[in-house]
Amino acid sequence: VEFDLEPAETTLTRWIDPAPFVPGDPKRRAERCELILKMQADGLAKRLEHAHAKTAVIGISGGLDSCLALLVAVRAMKQLGRPARDVLAVTMPCFGTTKRTRSNAEILCDELQVSFKEIDIANTVHSHFADIGQDESVLDVTFENGQARVRTLELMDTANRTGGLVVGTGDLSELALGWATYNGDHMSMYGVNAGVPKTLGRYLVQYEAETAATAAMASTTTANRILVKSFLFFMAYCSPGLSCSSSASQRVAQASLGIRQSPRGERVTLPTLGPSGRQLRLNCWAKNRQ
Repeated sequence: VEFDLEPAETTLTRWIDPAPFVPGDPKRRAERCELILKMQADGLAKRLEHAHAKTAVIGISGGLDSCLALLVAVRAMKQLGRPARDVLAVTMPCFGTTKRTRSNAEILCDELQVSFKEIDIANTVHSHFADIGQDESVLDVTFENGQARVRTLELMDTANRTGGLVVGTGDLSELALGWATYNGDHMSMYGVNAGVPKTLGRYLVQYEAETAATAAMASTTTANRILVKSFLFFMAYCSPGLSCSSSASQRVAQASLGIRQSPRGERVTLPTLGPSGRQLRLNCWAKNRQ
């Protein structure tokens, strides 16, 4: 059927919520966050139990999504009556990873008392680039995606070696838009954030930070310290403009002036808002080549 319509402007007669997944009322938002976190943890716990998985392997990047996945994994282990150390957090620095990002990831994992492993993938990526003839001075899509795919290789084989599952960290918004590296971070054995839109993810982490005595963390004596630190490390760095409680704001202000020591003994300044992660990686890579 063929037809023609003249273009015309349509006046909206109702208000359109710019953040439909985030309730405006704080009480409703808190209820929604608790429900979603419980569903995430329930689903992951069921999968771990059904697969008889010994570990839940998570790639920790220093970003919001991996922070949320880590918190959910700790909840899931708690529900199963298993120790947090059954969560294996893996950070994979390369020649584009800043020391600040590495140290922040280590501090969070140390506070959560999960198992932690660092795999330096620089040599593997250098070898891969040599294999395919990639000029390392060309910071193109191959330069970016090659690192993502090597990280997925390391995670998958680490999960096989430890008898575990790779827990994916990508959120619903990224999956819907294809904002992931094909055959890279878009792959996992269980995508725990696959139903969480990015606009809501930050509030889930904030909720955990402000609700220290959650069912998943109640037995942890340092729960408040742990969750507030997860909020500081990731919200202050990844989510400009996000409001938080006065107590959390005070902690952010205090932390922004302090220096913290990572588990490896490195002194690192807690993160503040700055350039994007990609720009930081490129800046670091360019500096290392000089």
